[in-house]
Amino acid sequence: MLHDQHMHSHYSEDSNENLKAYLDIANRQGIKYFMTCEHVDYDPPTFKKSWIADFDALRKECKTLIPLYPNITFLYGIELGYREDHYLDMINMLRYHKFDLVQLSAHDDGIHDYYLKESFMDTYNDLCSYFDQVFKAISNFSDFDVLSHFDYGFKTARMVNPSEDIKLYEDKLIKIFNKLINDNKALEINSKVQNTINDDEYLKYILNLYYSLGGRKLTLSSDAHKVENYRLNFDKYIAMIKDAGFKYLCYFVDRCEHHYEL
Repeated sequence: MLHDQHMHSHYSEDSNENLKAYLDIANRQGIKYFMTCEHVDYDPPTFKKSWIADFDALRKECKTLIPLYPNITFLYGIELGYREDHYLDMINMLRYHKFDLVQLSAHDDGIHDYYLKESFMDTYNDLCSYFDQVFKAISNFSDFDVLSHFDYGFKTARMVNPSEDIKLYEDKLIKIFNKLINDNKALEINSKVQNTINDDEYLKYILNLYYSLGGRKLTLSSDAHKVENYRLNFDKYIAMIKDAGFKYLCYFVDRCEHHYEL
């Protein structure tokens, strides 16, 4: 059964959830692997401090939990927010800590926080800048496995302008997708973002575009920040991914790619 590779616990600044709450559900569902991807974001523009998860404390807590869940293998992930001005900090974070999965995100550019609607008041030009930042992230920083929620900013822009059309940005998406494909990286389908966008035709377009370019590496994750969103709508999105022609979904152990056959 597909496990959830992207979720957050109280080790992330924006979650209060306990690890055990996730583990109890995973155990009941017969999930083989358990992984959180806690946040590391340097100097986010709307906060007064960096978001840096305490991975040492996380591993220490997991050591106490491992004996309680003998059928689950514990894995460790990170959601690393790209910042050009913190490039060395990003490199050093990955040197100091060993992860099974590194997800790269573009949450901000040091000035604009892409979670906030005010960052997309001029939705077309602001989205162009956002997708340029995503492309810069995957071009300048290569030590990652999965590009997380590439449409994070589009989700916010849709809240400002519900009629915003993703096809207007196809040239920028093609650049992003081709870069991932050429560099052998995976693209995340983030069910939290998809539920916010709430447009199946949008996701069909994204899947078909990525597939048409030769993209085959996908992950499906919930980005849960609370336990009720663990594996959110996985059955629905797995069906859509299969309909688009994909034969497997990727997961990572010790930074090595493995496949769930669909």
